[in-house]
Amino acid sequence: MKNFSPVIAVLMVLAVILTIAGTLSATSQEDPILIFEAKGQVDRVEPLNRSADQAIRAEGRDLARRLTAYEAGNQVIHALLEGVAYPQALEATSHPSPQLPAANRIKAAQHLGCLPTEQSMAAYLQTQQALYEEDEDIRTLTDDLCRAAGIDLKTYWETVAYNQAFAVLLSENVEKAKSA
Repeated sequence: MKNFSPVIAVLMVLAVILTIAGTLSATSQEDPILIFEAKGQVDRVEPLNRSADQAIRAEGRDLARRLTAYEAGNQVIHALLEGVAYPQALEATSHPSPQLPAANRIKAAQHLGCLPTEQSMAAYLQTQQALYEEDEDIRTLTDDLCRAAGIDLKTYWETVAYNQAFAVLLSENVEKAKSA
């Protein structure tokens, strides 16, 4: 299974929102924005309207609201990586709904002994950061999302991307373990 970048996943969501917004309103065309396909390559550049800009801002506001849940989820992830069982790991946070993958996926990974490790997460994030550095379009969209969310890039990598890396690696590990 091909690794799915958290950056690409966020960009795909933005692409869908922007495509819908561009389709719905064919009036005043403004700033160009890049539309990405799932494979992470630029499909086309097309000017979009004010609705698309509003969609980016809305996605950023939503991310800003979920940031505390991401931080709480990361506290639970750290406990899981230290070997704490899932139900007890939830005690690492007092947040009512930490941003985490489905509980059954976490429990399956613990049962199968295939939780991501700090090393695998660091390697995954390093790959994602290299993509960010190498691809100007990914960098621009990621920066725009961070700006819309009111967070800096360091917060994005340490909180949002870290949490998403755990979810991606968790899914991959469970699928590999099940098929082995």
